[in-house]
This record gives sequence, C-alpha cells and structure tokens, in this order.
Amino acid sequence: MPPGFASPYHTHHREDESFYVLEGHVAILCGRTWLKAGQGAFVYGPREIAHGFTVIGERPARMLVVCTPAGFEQFIVDQATPIAAPPSPPNRELMMALAERHGIEIHGPLPQAPAELIVEGPVSHERRN
Repeated sequence: MPPGFASPYHTHHREDESFYVLEGHVAILCGRTWLKAGQGAFVYGPREIAHGFTVIGERPARMLVVCTPAGFEQFIVDQATPIAAPPSPPNRELMMALAERHGIEIHGPLPQAPAELIVEGPVSHERRN
C-alpha cells in the first residue's frame, strides 16, 4: 500500500480482524486508541469495535490481514475487477452495498491520525470491557 493509503473507518459485525505489519509503518485506529505499528507489530481489532488504518511515513507498507471466522474474503472477491481492466478508484456505491451484505458498517473516511501516535513498536490491542 502506498504512503497515505487509508481504509475507511468501519466496524465488522461478524469477524475479528488482525493486522501483522510486514514492511513500513501504519497508524491504526482501534476504538478510540491510535497505535503506530511498524515491521513486526501485531494489532488485534475485535468485531463490534470501529477501526481503520493509514500508511504513514514515506515508504509503502505491507500487512498480513487475518479475519476470523472466515467470510470477509468474499467481500473482497465481490469487488474484484478483471485483471486486464485499467486501475480505477473503488466503486463506493458497490462497496457500501457489499459491506451491508457482509455485515460491515462503513462510518466514512478514517479520522485524521494525530501527529504523534501513542504507542510505537510491536503491540497487541486487546478488547477492554
């Protein structure tokens, strides 16, 4: 993902989402907590907690994203375009319809990350009641 790339701010109602940063740096908002995650960081985003991420810094980032239980992958597949099609921005109308079908609530754009993030390095964010 290129610098500045951001997911929408969203909530999964069916699955938990975990992020393992392979390269680069991302700022992850989980609930009301911003986390700075670099290579080797693991962040857990439990279902029913709003979250999202943005790539920070000057380098691209790569992450392994794991959703449990399975099912979220179909949301991604349903948005696929033919490999030969020229790159284009996501179809927001389609994404919103598919999100509803797959139990994902999209709240809008990710809020702006603070200039200085609270936590650096490898982290694990657990649900707090």
